Amino acid sequence: MPETGLTAADLKIGLLVAGEYLRENYRILDNLNVFPVPDGDTGTNMLATYQAGIQNLEETESIRDVADSMGESMTRQSRGNSGFILARFFHGFFEVTSRTNVISHQHLSDAFANGSYRVNTSLFSPVEGTMITIIAAMTQALRQAECADIRTCLGAGLEAAKQSLFETPLQLKILAKAGVVDSGALGFIFLMEGFHRGLIDQGVEREDETTYRFKPDPSVIADMEDSEQMHRYCTEVLLRPDGAPSPDLHDFLKSNGSSIALVQEEALLKVHLHTDDPDHVVNYLKTLGTIEHTKIEDMQEQMSLFAKEEDPESANTVLAFVPGPGFQEILASLGVENSILYSTELPATAVVLEAIEAEETRNIIILPNNKNILPAVMLARDRTEKNISILPTENVIQGLTALYGYSANDSMQDNVVNMNDCMDMADGFFLYRSISDMVFDETEIQKDDYFCVRSGHILAVKSDPRDAALEGMQKLQPENRTNTCLYYGTSEAERTAHSLREQLQKDYPGMEVECLFGGQRREYLIMSME
Repeated sequence: MPETGLTAADLKIGLLVAGEYLRENYRILDNLNVFPVPDGDTGTNMLATYQAGIQNLEETESIRDVADSMGESMTRQSRGNSGFILARFFHGFFEVTSRTNVISHQHLSDAFANGSYRVNTSLFSPVEGTMITIIAAMTQALRQAECADIRTCLGAGLEAAKQSLFETPLQLKILAKAGVVDSGALGFIFLMEGFHRGLIDQGVEREDETTYRFKPDPSVIADMEDSEQMHRYCTEVLLRPDGAPSPDLHDFLKSNGSSIALVQEEALLKVHLHTDDPDHVVNYLKTLGTIEHTKIEDMQEQMSLFAKEEDPESANTVLAFVPGPGFQEILASLGVENSILYSTELPATAVVLEAIEAEETRNIIILPNNKNILPAVMLARDRTEKNISILPTENVIQGLTALYGYSANDSMQDNVVNMNDCMDMADGFFLYRSISDMVFDETEIQKDDYFCVRSGHILAVKSDPRDAALEGMQKLQPENRTNTCLYYGTSEAERTAHSLREQLQKDYPGMEVECLFGGQRREYLIMSME
C-alpha cells in the first residue's frame, strides 16, 4: 500500500486546528503550572507564541511559505520558557519539512528529531520531565512506527507522548508533590492532539483538568531524588559515521549523560548531551566514524556562555527588565537609563530586540531579572549585531544588587565580573496571594491565603499578609541583617509594608527598613534582606 503524505493544505489545516485545541484548553495549563511559583502563565505564554505563528497561515501556499511565515513569527513573539521551547522546536521542524512539497513519514520523523535537537541545544539547562521529554518520546515513536499512512504514524507518536506525560511526576519531584503532570509537556500534547484531529477531520473538545491531577503518594515522593542530576559539560559532536548509526548509540549516551538529542543530516550525525566525562563520549564516537567537529562547554562557567566580545572603542550600558514602574525609577538612580516594564505578560523576543537596537551603545549588559525572560533575551542576543553580555539574574532583587558592581567607566568585561560578584548580596523573597487551592512545595495552600517564597520554597503560609511576611523573615535570621527593603504595588500592600516596618524596627532596633513603591502586579510584596 503506497504511503500517503501531507500537502501544504493538509499541513495548514493541522496547524490551525492545533491552535484551536490549545486555545480551548490553555487555561488548564495555567492552572497546572507549579514552577517556579504557582502563578500560572504556561498556557498563556504558549498560546501567545503559537497564535503569532499561525496568524498569517491562510495567506501561505506552499510548505516553504508556511515554514517561512510561522517559524519567523514564533521566534519573534516567543514568550517565557514554554514559548521559547515551542519556537525552537518548530524552527527545527520547518528546517526539514520546508525542503519538500509533500511531507512523508520519514520527513515527519526527521523533522521531530531536528526539532528536538534544536530545543536541547538552545536551552542552557534542559530538564527531563518537561516538554523536551514529550518531544523525545514522540520522536522515538515516529522513528519506530511502521505504517503506510502518516496520520496513523502521528497517532502512534501521540499515544507515546501521552504515556510519557504521566511519567513526568516521576522525573520531577515538584510535580509529584503538587499532584500534577508538567503543564508545558501537556501543552505540547494539546497542540499535537489538535494537529492530528485536523488531519483526520475531527473536532476540538474541552479537556477535563482532573485527568491531569492525582493524589500525591508520600511513599513515592520520599524515594525520589531531591534534585535533578545536573551534568557539568554541554557536549556537541558532528560525526560522519562509517555505516548506519549503531543501535547501541542511544543506550550508551543515556548511560553517560542527559538532555540527549540525535539528528541525521545527510551523511552527518549530530549528537548533543550533557555529561560529566565528555572525553569518554567523544572517544566512543570516534569508533563509529570520523569526528568532523566537537564543542564542549563547561556549564558551571556561566559567564562564558552568556558573554560576547565587546567593542573597546564603545561605552557600555545596562538594559534591565522590571516588574513595576517603581523599579524603573530605582534602577535609574543606579545608572540604568533604559529598563523594560513587564507585568502579567512577559515581553516577546521582538520587544527585547527592539530595545537592544534602540540603545546607542554597542556594548550592552542585560539583566533579565526573571528566569522566564531569559530565553527571549538569549534569542534576541543571537539576532543582533551588538555585543551582548547576559547576567542571568533570576529576580529583580538580584538585578538591584548586581548593579552595586556596575560602573559606566569600567569595561563591559570588568562590569560583568563585578556585577556577578554582587548578584547575591541580598536575599530576595516574595509574598503572593493564592488564586486557588493548591499544593506547593509539600505545603497545602488555600485560596486567598498569603504565602512567602524564597528560591522556590515556601517560608510561610498565613491568612494575613503581615503574618506571612513576618514568619518568612524570621526564618532568614533577621537578627543578623542590617537592611530590609519592602516593595509594594498597591495601596493595601503599602499599608502592610508600613506595618511590617514598625514591627521590624521594634523587634530589631539596629535594622534599617525601607518601604518603596515597586508597582509590581504579580507579587503582593517583593522583599530583600541584606
